Amino acid sequence: MIKEHIEGVDFSETESLEKVRFDFVEDEILKENLAINMQYVIFLYALEDNFNLSGSLSYSVFRTIIVSVASIIEGLLNDKLRQLFRNPNVRASKIMGSHFDYVCFKKKDIPLSEKEVIVAGIKRVKKAKKLKNDTNFNDLNKAAKKVGLFQKSHFEEAEKLRKKRNEIHLAALGRVSEKYTKKELDQLFKDAKVLIDRIRDYQIQ
Repeated sequence: MIKEHIEGVDFSETESLEKVRFDFVEDEILKENLAINMQYVIFLYALEDNFNLSGSLSYSVFRTIIVSVASIIEGLLNDKLRQLFRNPNVRASKIMGSHFDYVCFKKKDIPLSEKEVIVAGIKRVKKAKKLKNDTNFNDLNKAAKKVGLFQKSHFEEAEKLRKKRNEIHLAALGRVSEKYTKKELDQLFKDAKVLIDRIRDYQIQ
């Protein structure tokens, strides 16, 4: 049961989840949303367990749980990285990496010779990525590894979860749904607990 993986919480109230499971989250709105999402996961798990759902209905419940758990980890990572980036010894621009912006411009002709003139151009600008509310799971995982929040094993587990979530979003549902079993779901909860505990406890030395 999921209660065995996340101990000491009264799952009937979101306030309990906020105070006990997500007390380390600074963003109060995010904290409440995480608690609501976790409560929904617990409800779905209990629904499948108590009513012994089968077939496509059971697989649909499993898919929804996977997406919800991934969203919880994603939200926790975003909040924790914001906390870590306040440390003066951490350079957020270095941790988040960079990307290129391509800007078209045509302010005036640029003569190269009597016969050649550039009349339009594209400027490539290298910019540091910023941590935003919509920073994707992939970038969050990479940043967590760079800053030391995730060790190799944590990173790999988070990547497995991210890829499972992406398969559900991108692949044909009929093909994906048959991959998930209750045993795999129980393992997912164990792995998620390890990630949540790591995010909660990690501090820069």
